[in-house]
Amino acid sequence: MRKQPTAGFARDRVVLALALAVLALAVVAALQTARLQGLRHEMAAVSTQAPGTPVVPGAPLPADWTEDRDPVPFDTGRPGAAGGHGENGADPDGGEQNFMESLIGMAVDSMMDASGAYTAAHGGNARNGKGGTGKHGEASEGKTARKDLKKEASRGGDAAKSAASAKSAQLADQARRAAKSGNYDEAMALLQESIETDPKNRQAYQSLATLSRQLGLVDEELSTYENWMEAMPNDSVARYLAAQAYARNGYNAEALQYLTDFQSMSAGDLRAYPMAADLYRRLGMRGEEGATLAQWASGAPESPDARRALGDYYRRVGDYNAAISEYQTLAALNPQNHTTQVQLANTYRQMGQFGAAQAYYETALALRPDDPSILGRLADTQRQAQDYATAISTYERIIALEPGSRRAAEAERNITRIERQLEREANAPPKN
Repeated sequence: MRKQPTAGFARDRVVLALALAVLALAVVAALQTARLQGLRHEMAAVSTQAPGTPVVPGAPLPADWTEDRDPVPFDTGRPGAAGGHGENGADPDGGEQNFMESLIGMAVDSMMDASGAYTAAHGGNARNGKGGTGKHGEASEGKTARKDLKKEASRGGDAAKSAASAKSAQLADQARRAAKSGNYDEAMALLQESIETDPKNRQAYQSLATLSRQLGLVDEELSTYENWMEAMPNDSVARYLAAQAYARNGYNAEALQYLTDFQSMSAGDLRAYPMAADLYRRLGMRGEEGATLAQWASGAPESPDARRALGDYYRRVGDYNAAISEYQTLAALNPQNHTTQVQLANTYRQMGQFGAAQAYYETALALRPDDPSILGRLADTQRQAQDYATAISTYERIIALEPGSRRAAEAERNITRIERQLEREANAPPKN
């Protein structure tokens, strides 16, 4: 009769298995930490390549290749009522485009980090057995040993998974370095091997899809997202990035379907609102965009981000009174934020209420003295209000602050335009 393993023997094997699992997890954590640090360092430099532009073979890949994010995710649709102001106001939308891009980027990163941890970190599904001798001491000890062996097998499986995850992460990191060196075929092969090694490596799917996009391989990009969703059907981020990709390539019906799936899977997650609103905007569904942003503001009434996004939306669609209401709420939440004062000023300027616009620009300048962008907006508004002498004085402040700059050159041109306008008016024949 075969002798049952003793509890002490089983415990020793369990301890050994646990030690191996801890070591594998440490390797995974180190690789993931190094990779995330590398990505954050790369993302600190903003890529100047236009979105969707294929890279030149042999040239270094843009720093943001590992993120499936649009540097310019949509046409701003900015109204023209306020008039242009060139370099003096770097962004007539008050930074709306950059603001939304930043929100979406942080939301995607957060979702990838939060739900992307490998399941091995949670110790698998092993259960704890109960030991003891009791009335049937020998039988109980044998039963305990068998349970310990099952636990050991389970933990051994988890250790194997952890090893595969570590190998997959290592391959993805090698792919990133290959792509940076312009070895795109090698990078693609390494990423595909990374996914084969660990079919649940979300970062590898994301990187492969983004690299395919940068290389102009639309079919490969879309199929990567499809494979990701098949391997991880409950991953909401895969649905969102797939919706982005389909919308970017003109497949609006598919994009809308995946967006709907994403919203259903992310119900109650405040991070999902700006992500969904951006896609609705890209799909030209303004009503749904506004409703999504309104839901966000309702669910997080004290969120400055939600209030600003909703205010920007109202201003963009021409509902200026609603925009002003949101911006005033935002100003109450954060009175020291000069950007909110600029947004209020921009809105009043678009409404043709130049006096109110100037007052809010002055408030913004009080919070951020001698800001050339705000000064440019103020000077342009003074010029629109035909307060030419004050406008010239404000333009001269910009020239004094940044002599020789593009802003200063634009200010000088505007002064020349005003002087010519005044000269024409002085030489015009009197009206009957």
